[in-house]
Amino acid sequence: MVDPETEWLVPKAEAIFTEWFNMFKNQAKNKMDNFSVARFITKTTKVSCISSESKVSDIIQAYDSNQDGCLDLQDFLQFYYDAAS
Repeated sequence: MVDPETEWLVPKAEAIFTEWFNMFKNQAKNKMDNFSVARFITKTTKVSCISSESKVSDIIQAYDSNQDGCLDLQDFLQFYYDAAS
């Protein structure tokens, strides 16, 4: 999933994760807020997750690069890059 030459996600992985981001983001904000992250976790793990759970805030806190309480596309891709590295 990671290209050792570019030290980033391979194009196919980046395209898939970008599609997922677009599927789950808050359309008005164009970012993933706590509700979006909870929905993403629920749909991808098949385990119910609500927006107030600590795992939601932990992900946002760890990857929210501009500290606005949401994940933008680059934050979301970084999450997957770190998971794949």
